[in-house]
Amino acid sequence: MITSLTERRVFQATVWQPLCAHIGRTALAVIAIALGVALGLAILLMTRSATEETVRASRSLFAQADLVVQGTTEGFDESLYPLIAQTRGVAIASPVIEVRARIVGHRASLIAMGRDILRIARLPTASPAGGRASLDFFDPQYIQLSENVAETIQAGVGDTIAIQVGVQSVKFKIAGILPSSVYRDVGLMDIAAAQWRLDKLSKLTRIELHLAEDADKAAVIASIEQLLPANVKLTTPVDESRQVQQLVRPITINLLGVALVALFTGAFLVYSTQALAIVRRRREFALLHALGVTAREQIASVIVSGALLGIVGALLGIAVGVALAKFGLQLIAGGALAELQFTALELVAFAVLGIATSIAGSIAPALAAARIPTAQALKAGNVEVGSSRGHVYFALMLWTLAVPLLFAPPLFNLPLLGYTAIAFILFGAVLLIPLFTRFVLTFLPQRRHVGYQTAIAQLRGVAHTATTSVATMLVSVSLMVAMSIMGASLRGSMAEWAEQMFPADMTVQTGFGLSYLDAHSAQALASVAGIERTVAVRSIPILFGKNPMPVTLIARPSNALPLEAETHGELPGGAIPVWINRVLADREQLAPGDTFHFPLAGRHIKGFVRGVWRDYFNPSGALVMDYNQYRNITSDERISSLLLWVKPRTSVEDTMTLIRERMNERLGAGVELEIARPGENRARLLRGFDSLFAIIYLLLAVAVLIGLFGIGVNASAQVLARRAEFGVLRHLGFTRRQIGAVISIEGLCLGALGVLSGFLIGFLISAVMIYVVTPQSFHWTMDLHVPITFLFSLAVAVPIAAGLTALWSGRGAMSDDVVSAVKEDW
Repeated sequence: MITSLTERRVFQATVWQPLCAHIGRTALAVIAIALGVALGLAILLMTRSATEETVRASRSLFAQADLVVQGTTEGFDESLYPLIAQTRGVAIASPVIEVRARIVGHRASLIAMGRDILRIARLPTASPAGGRASLDFFDPQYIQLSENVAETIQAGVGDTIAIQVGVQSVKFKIAGILPSSVYRDVGLMDIAAAQWRLDKLSKLTRIELHLAEDADKAAVIASIEQLLPANVKLTTPVDESRQVQQLVRPITINLLGVALVALFTGAFLVYSTQALAIVRRRREFALLHALGVTAREQIASVIVSGALLGIVGALLGIAVGVALAKFGLQLIAGGALAELQFTALELVAFAVLGIATSIAGSIAPALAAARIPTAQALKAGNVEVGSSRGHVYFALMLWTLAVPLLFAPPLFNLPLLGYTAIAFILFGAVLLIPLFTRFVLTFLPQRRHVGYQTAIAQLRGVAHTATTSVATMLVSVSLMVAMSIMGASLRGSMAEWAEQMFPADMTVQTGFGLSYLDAHSAQALASVAGIERTVAVRSIPILFGKNPMPVTLIARPSNALPLEAETHGELPGGAIPVWINRVLADREQLAPGDTFHFPLAGRHIKGFVRGVWRDYFNPSGALVMDYNQYRNITSDERISSLLLWVKPRTSVEDTMTLIRERMNERLGAGVELEIARPGENRARLLRGFDSLFAIIYLLLAVAVLIGLFGIGVNASAQVLARRAEFGVLRHLGFTRRQIGAVISIEGLCLGALGVLSGFLIGFLISAVMIYVVTPQSFHWTMDLHVPITFLFSLAVAVPIAAGLTALWSGRGAMSDDVVSAVKEDW
């Protein structure tokens, strides 16, 4: 331990001053750590807040029920109600009508809810409407809106609102305003009025049960389950919210994966910054060691500087993450969600994660700093402190472990093992970079260009230092390549899927919930001049599965489905052919040729899986059956959407105009139906996809910039370490331009090595994302689409940018001062 310097001065000299001397590099490392922490924290807080809001909304809408007899929005016969209400142990049974409906004249919807107010133990107080709010509730002409809905449509007490029921516009007068803290987007009315005016006569969608204090819950459940018809289940508010969580969880995990990518990139930036700082400060470390600073103290100084970067980055990331979560919740729900909640433990956990990541990126450079030879480092020139061979055996072991993980089933229904395999592939590639760099440099062709020969000789001589920059480029470029291929494949597959699912020249859609076309309206549209043929489609929810969940039943022709697998086997007796989507096939473990039963029209129908089709639109599952068979079983003449083909040599635009005129004549101006061409449906789908992937592409672009920054840092460090070398070259006759050519060629070669290795690993990771992670996350399959133009542009732009970055960072080598640096070598 030296005596002439205090510990404080040692700290300032070895930790604080180096960070402050290069504030730009320090700031970028801090930003990288902060970005990863902020994204991870924001995603966690947003997901948890949304989940808690779902639970709270469920309990509010279910009036704190103990049990719920739950049907679909189609409803079940109200004759079940007295049987349930009379069950031993049931204190209160509250019938409910609940269905989402379109608000006419607005691009908005609400949950139309009918309740029996006399059976509700507690109803939130509505704003008075002339002192008659309590009486108006029983009037079938009145409705009470939540604050959120009222603000959305700019309506108040006494105003009129219209709801679309079928092809009719049903008007209500607003009797009061309900607090959104209890009812988020609800329109509340008396249950008798709801049954009458919402076309739900003799129907209920659920029954909320409050049990007696001394009731045996298990016995009550057993008694009620014996009474339930097909397509009705017994559940609890918690179970309903848990199902929503299961649907949201894959999205959360994948977004957290993106955040971890940002954090991992930040760790690599810390590593490259620290590693290249060792090259730049090797004389300083050697001098301190000669003065008595031990190797352990040198290691500690580098790790402490990494920890400081992590602390600042983590604190900044926490602040940004909380702000992002608040902004995201307001953006998604328009301020209707509950206030963001978080615990100190969560903030501390993410802070520790950011600090640990930064420290992890500093360990290897710290060990390298301690191994610098003192006598040699005090002289000018390069000191190669590491081996360029890399940890080959450890890398091969990681790759070997990754292989079985690629074929393993999902863990907890999540692609955790797939992500682990990607991490092993990436870490193994980083460990092999020294060997890869030396191998490629060995086979580079010889050229008579002096600058080229000098640059290649330099890279071959300092392979270890060069690989630090190449490894950073490998990580950033490989992730950019992988996500661009995966994104292009998913986008292209979605576009092809939309073309197959919407093959008609135009589609008339009624929307959702209470909206539908009747047979007469469909016939009127089919008779419009220029229409060649039409196909009706009906979509309804059913409860299906071992743990019943809402599944979309679609009645339509099957010849337009994007099939993944099918069978032409003989149809079993009493069964009807159905086609299920991949989600349903995976969840219920069904395959072509299997039979199962599903509820329809109050009874169980035997279905035969004729095929499995690709689907990006129904995350909870869907099955398709023939429309005529559906109509024969259910006698349901309602139509959800109508596919229309025009006659040859007929203008689609003119025909759409005629259809709108016919709709206005028959239905009136108040009813809204959507008319879309296939391209519009596809464009709407792809716009949503592009919005989702925009942030991912932005993060990956930042990662590539970080890689370029690493090359710039390497060039700057090399210039400082090689000042005497460049001085000798100047004495030998090298011009400034030739020195600049040497530096730029070195940067271009490093960028090219990063692109080459990044493309190889990126293609491999993209295959894992396409064929393992995505199917296990969302049950989506896709065809491979490679964005050739983008990848070619990336392959050309990155090496050129790397060369220019190195030239800019190493411009000090072209100054006249470098000539005097020869004196430094003694």
